Amino acid sequence: MKVANLEGALLDYWVAKADGCLEVVYLYQDDKYYATDCGVPVYYSRDWSKGGPIIEREGLVIAPRAHPDFIATMTWASQPYRGKSAQHIGSTPLIAAMRAFVASKFGEEVEDAPSVTG
Repeated sequence: MKVANLEGALLDYWVAKADGCLEVVYLYQDDKYYATDCGVPVYYSRDWSKGGPIIEREGLVIAPRAHPDFIATMTWASQPYRGKSAQHIGSTPLIAAMRAFVASKFGEEVEDAPSVTG
């Protein structure tokens, strides 16, 4: 799966893995992933208190960017300040930054998350 297409709980799953959490589980009833060994619910791409420290620690640069097809639609771009990772785009600053973080750790493609069963 391309990192550029990750969003929601699936993006958060890969951020947790990139941040060093070894066991990340999906709770079907909550429709959310939890990083059990890190002791936190996984909301990196939706909560500044979770994603913000990663942005600061990793030196991720975030900037607004006009969508190429719709000038009135704003998107966000992010990439590490240091390193050679590609720029990543998202509909919010956190989504763009978390995609850039995942790509900096795993490259431009990741495996599918573990199967979800009810």
